[in-house]
Amino acid sequence: MRIEAKKERERGLTLIEFLITLVLSSFLILTIVALYSFDFNLFSTNVKDSQLQNEANIAIEHITKQIRRRGVVADVIGANDDWLRVVLGSGTCQYRLIGDELRYCDTFFPWCGASSLLVAKNISQINFSYDSTKKIVRMEIELSGGGKSLEVESQVRL
Repeated sequence: MRIEAKKERERGLTLIEFLITLVLSSFLILTIVALYSFDFNLFSTNVKDSQLQNEANIAIEHITKQIRRRGVVADVIGANDDWLRVVLGSGTCQYRLIGDELRYCDTFFPWCGASSLLVAKNISQINFSYDSTKKIVRMEIELSGGGKSLEVESQVRL
């Protein structure tokens, strides 16, 4: 009796049990891979959004510091969506959009070219306006990169 009971316990898996186990474990592995893929895509999207927001913040901070450092804004001149000249009480500075890079130069003529300072990347458009009665400079920056786009508005009160 003991020998027969022991043989029944050591019988092993049947083909049906093996196939059921294989299907369940395959389903579990596919679920884990799908969750990982979703999480990775979500992370990548958040990183792209964060990079665009960071570029916008860098551009706005740089422009704000230059305007405040120089004191008084005499005029803001923008043309062609690819350059912007800010004429200030203590001099002129220029921001120029070259491709998707916003570049800064301390002088207007001649354009600094390669010696200009790279302020931010992924910028597709930049617009400025100056309200001389309220002494406010308004900035609108549009960024695009990695299939994402972002529009940011800011203003500097003098």
